[in-house]
Amino acid sequence: GTNINIAVAPAGSTSANDAFATFPLVFEEDKTYVVTAAGLLNNSVTPFTLYVNENGQEAALDSNEVDVAVFHGATNAPAMDVDAVFVADNVVQNLAYGQYTAYLDVAPEKYDFAIRGAGTPGVLYSYRADLTGLTGKAATVFASGFIGGVPAFGLFAALADGSVTELPVTPTARVQFIHNSPDPTVDV
Repeated sequence: GTNINIAVAPAGSTSANDAFATFPLVFEEDKTYVVTAAGLLNNSVTPFTLYVNENGQEAALDSNEVDVAVFHGATNAPAMDVDAVFVADNVVQNLAYGQYTAYLDVAPEKYDFAIRGAGTPGVLYSYRADLTGLTGKAATVFASGFIGGVPAFGLFAALADGSVTELPVTPTARVQFIHNSPDPTVDV
């Protein structure tokens, strides 16, 4: 309930006087927040700022599940749709830069998340998330980096304890099927 100023300074700073940005925030008692820094310095389209999820969670609501919120923090990426491959399409729909989703409760399993431009069929990226060890926990999965730039676009998962893990790209293979049997005619 008190105004506080969050100062953001470059790595290696020695005091709040080294801050390149300061943000006044108010946090309510007995609430949990997730604050994500995103954006670019001196950029009017996607300026550096703090995005606040006022519905943060430190644990899953169901102790047998994993609760996952998604944040779009990749400045040059379009609004996104996310599919959980072979599980559900459009798990996340039309998530624009700077937005969080509500927490989604999912089973603690391995998932491949296919990321598409909102409303488009083509997959831009696919990442593997192994949630098997996260039963009862909450995480924020966030997109960061640049499409076609450095640092490269990627998905990361932040847990309530502050640990962050980069999600690996889904392993893929290219396969060509050739039907060379004269009988029977089949569909593959």
